[in-house]
Amino acid sequence: MTNFVKPEDLAATVLEMVSATTIRTRPVRWLWEGWLPLGKVAMLDGRPGLGKSGMAIDIAARTTTGRQMPDGFDPGLGPRDVIVVTAEDDWEDTVVPRLIAAGADLTRVHRVEDLDLPADCGRLRTAIELVAAVLVVFDPVVAFVPAKFDLYKDQSARLVLKPLGLVAAATRCAVLCLRHVNKATGQSAQDRGTGSVAIGGAARVNLIAGPDPDVDGQYVLAPIKVNVGIKHAPYGYRIDSRNVVTDEGSTTSVPILAWLGEVDVTADDLVTAGKQGEATIFLRNALAEGPVAAKELEKQAKNEGLSWTGAVRRASERIPVVKSPSEFGGEWQWSLPSSMGRPSLHDSAQLRSDRSDSVVQNEPEMSRDEQPSMTPTAVPHGSPHFGRDANAAGFAKYLDESTGGMWAKLDKEAPA
Repeated sequence: MTNFVKPEDLAATVLEMVSATTIRTRPVRWLWEGWLPLGKVAMLDGRPGLGKSGMAIDIAARTTTGRQMPDGFDPGLGPRDVIVVTAEDDWEDTVVPRLIAAGADLTRVHRVEDLDLPADCGRLRTAIELVAAVLVVFDPVVAFVPAKFDLYKDQSARLVLKPLGLVAAATRCAVLCLRHVNKATGQSAQDRGTGSVAIGGAARVNLIAGPDPDVDGQYVLAPIKVNVGIKHAPYGYRIDSRNVVTDEGSTTSVPILAWLGEVDVTADDLVTAGKQGEATIFLRNALAEGPVAAKELEKQAKNEGLSWTGAVRRASERIPVVKSPSEFGGEWQWSLPSSMGRPSLHDSAQLRSDRSDSVVQNEPEMSRDEQPSMTPTAVPHGSPHFGRDANAAGFAKYLDESTGGMWAKLDKEAPA
């Protein structure tokens, strides 16, 4: 016998729907156009020692004083507050001296440490609203996720990051999450961040920092994906240093970023920068005595552990290698431009050097007394108000409802 739904029960079986005509449209607003959207989560990937933390400090400092971003973009917000959540650097001898060197207004920087994601998203939202912050930095974000959430599993990763995205959207605050990269080789930039690919997928903007494959001692910030805008050209920077006078009267040297402008490098180039340098040396050595058949060159490259379709091909385009058929129309041959010969020992040493050791000493000393004098004022967001009494329990209920019960299910089933 066929069971039919009674007309009076039909309403209970239909999904709740909202007509698109009732939704008010608005543009995406940016703290840094193309790089850091307001009301969204952005992920910044990169190896240790390449300036990720310094980059976050630089952006935070600009935000607290209302300065333009590195490319001249002005978000038009004026001086605003930021929240920094860090697990790796000490505030007394590292974070605050770096903020001073970057010219931050320290009265607008707020330190948070005791926080777990996603359980404390309600408390985080209340903190953002309390100081009207427009930027929250997690350095690194995985340090604030309890072990019971396996970030190498897509479902866990999304259920941790969705609440953070809801907080960002509700407060119109930019959330910048720093993340290390894995040690895998041959992967694209999109796959190099630690944890599940869903982490980068959940972020609306995914960035990567790495050594410039063409210029020793320089680095590049490049977009991997930008879901809410247009990708901007990668931006170069170097790591300089500046002396800061501490409250004890001694001087300490801290790293500071110097932005260099747009560069012709892709995100994928950054994850193969070391191999690309080796590939450049390989090609210049192998072709120094004259043209070599492409097939023979491919064999030699593989014997050297170099990817023929990856690092070698990219290096050949940047040299640039001359590729032409042999005189009798046979196999293709590769040769160096007539102006280029065998690399010197100095060139080889430079290409193989550890780029993260490059620090330039050229900046004057700064002290806390030289910080801009500003009285912090709360600037209203104009965003939907979640309530000052938001707490972990209330927000958990909100998350459970917004995820169809999946958040509570995962939290209950996860091992303690």
